[in-house]
Amino acid sequence: MFFGPKKAIFEITSRCNLKCRMCDIWKEKSKDFHINKFESVISELDGLKHIALTGGEPFLMPNLYDYIEVIRKKYPKIWINISTNGTQTGKIVDLLDKCKDNKISLTISYDGINSNDKIRGNSKTSILRTARILKKKKQKFSLKFTIQSANHAEIYSTAKSIEHFGVPFYVKLEENLNCHQTRSIKPEPNMLKHMDSIIKQLKTVQELSIQTNRQYMNLLIFKKNKVTCNWSNKSIFITLDGKIFICRKMNPIGSIEVPFSKLWSGRKKIVQRMKRCNDKNCYSFGVK
Repeated sequence: MFFGPKKAIFEITSRCNLKCRMCDIWKEKSKDFHINKFESVISELDGLKHIALTGGEPFLMPNLYDYIEVIRKKYPKIWINISTNGTQTGKIVDLLDKCKDNKISLTISYDGINSNDKIRGNSKTSILRTARILKKKKQKFSLKFTIQSANHAEIYSTAKSIEHFGVPFYVKLEENLNCHQTRSIKPEPNMLKHMDSIIKQLKTVQELSIQTNRQYMNLLIFKKNKVTCNWSNKSIFITLDGKIFICRKMNPIGSIEVPFSKLWSGRKKIVQRMKRCNDKNCYSFGVK
């Protein structure tokens, strides 16, 4: 019996309407993961528990609903998460109304009560408008704060400002590494110099009446600069060009042109390297 990954993350588009300081994907030619290839990959992946769609900005795709339908055909009850910058309010609402699906969640990037617009462009107003509408519609969503030098002092104040939404507030450290997905305009300084301030704020965020990625936060709080990789080797990341990664900083295990069961059985060397990795600039640790 074939035991494959539990989570698949698909980079389905390079379309984007923002010009974030840490990403220049907007300079690339717009490209989508073709729906026929997407359907072919989904048909090969058995045993998934979670599928995530990311970009770019997925809600700029005119046929995003078709991708949801492909997933539902194979996995009627699987959790689907869509990462978004939250600016396409009308398109977000339209798709969710069309789906009428209580197993879809959104992760909306929101990078600071004061610094979001400096980091991501003029998007704060749209993000909060989208959040208010989704909350009213009782749609599952979370707000994700990527900690950078520009906003590291705003973690608690941002969490406090959105506490009234009653939705999860997740944090992650911006990664400073070269990998297939790196589209950084300039390298981010090592975040370890800000860790005392970050840890102090994370402790106070955990005292708020909102859900957080507590396990991730505790790794930072209690292990600080001694954290090693805890990224799940049961997850895969599939890029726009069809490459399949377990660890984004290491070589792909192959591409979608090869039968997936064959690729998955040959991943052992990458998994062993992940277990030995101690790259302090990566911060690619999460919940297994």
